[in-house]
Amino acid sequence: MCFKNSEQAESIDDLHVVSIAALTNVAAAYLKKPESFSKIKLFWLGGGAWPTDGKKYNAMNDVEALRILLASPIEFHWIIAAGVCSKLNASVSQSEAFVKGNGAIGEYLHQLLVDMNKGERAIYDIGPIAAIKKQSWFTVETAKAPSVRADGTYQFGGEGRSISEYTDIMYSQIVDDFFQLLGRQN
Repeated sequence: MCFKNSEQAESIDDLHVVSIAALTNVAAAYLKKPESFSKIKLFWLGGGAWPTDGKKYNAMNDVEALRILLASPIEFHWIIAAGVCSKLNASVSQSEAFVKGNGAIGEYLHQLLVDMNKGERAIYDIGPIAAIKKQSWFTVETAKAPSVRADGTYQFGGEGRSISEYTDIMYSQIVDDFFQLLGRQN
């Protein structure tokens, strides 16, 4: 989101930023102007099987960016990809019933799933949006931020600041909500 002037930015109570990839751009913006992040709540989809394995695409593509943001004062909401959002599977039969026929986006998403030819696929990226929409759909724990080693593994027990970790989900509520939203496209 871009603001025309500082008064416009100051009128916002808080701003939710969702990152479903490496945190490179968020960390670069933070380093450039950290004071502008005082109202930001960062919702990040990333990380491997919690709490043992950080070797996942979104973390490994820029470990330094993850380190910067975990050390920053930004309100950090960590939606774990492996073992949490990976539970958000959609099958081809579900897609036939609830996705296909729901506008251009529904047709596109359905065809993507069919073309993957895997029978079902995790729809990870709806996780952070669902976390903003209704936090009660998740098990959320407040924990000390780990250090992240160069190889992407986590080191616990340090003096890390508090972050919110999303460690489990309510599958049916999130997926049903997603399908209902798509159904409103007609």
